[in-house]
Amino acid sequence: DHRKSLLALAFLSHASLCFQLGNNSEGYKGYADSLSVAEALGNMPLQAHIWDYRAADLMHEKRVGEASDALQKALNLSIKSHDEGDVVFVKEHLAELELDKPHPDYSQALRLIDEAFASHSPAFSSSPQYYPIHIRARILLESGDKSAALSEFMRAVTAADRWRIGALP
Repeated sequence: DHRKSLLALAFLSHASLCFQLGNNSEGYKGYADSLSVAEALGNMPLQAHIWDYRAADLMHEKRVGEASDALQKALNLSIKSHDEGDVVFVKEHLAELELDKPHPDYSQALRLIDEAFASHSPAFSSSPQYYPIHIRARILLESGDKSAALSEFMRAVTAADRWRIGALP
C-alpha cells in the first residue's frame, strides 16, 4: 500500500508539473491516474488531496464550475475521513474560488476564510499565513470594505516578511 500511495503522489506531482509547463492535457491524465490509484487503495485523505490540487489548476484556468466540483469532492472526502487539516485548506480554496465567480457571495467567502482561521488545525497554522490573509483582504476589497482590506493587505505583507526571514536559512 505504501508503494501505491507513492505512485499516486508521483502521478500527482507529474500532473502538477504538466500544468506548470502548459501541458494541461497531460496534466489531466496525471490527475486521473493519481485518482485511480488512490481510489483503488481506498485512501480518502489522498483522494481529497488530489481533488484539491486539481481544483487549484482548474482555478488557474478560470474553469470555475469544474474547480467548484473538484473542491466539493475534496471537502466531502476530507469530512468523511475526519481530516480537519485538509478541510481547512479546502475552505480556504473555496473562499478564493468564490472571488472568481460571476456573482461572488462575499459573505460566504468571508465565512469560509474566517472558519479556516478559527480552526485549530496545526497544518493550517504552521503553513505560511500570508496567503490566506491576502485572500481575506481580496474578499474585503471586492466586497467594498476598503479600509478593512487595506489593513488585511498590510497584515499579509507583514506575514510574508516574517515567512521570508524564516525561510531563508
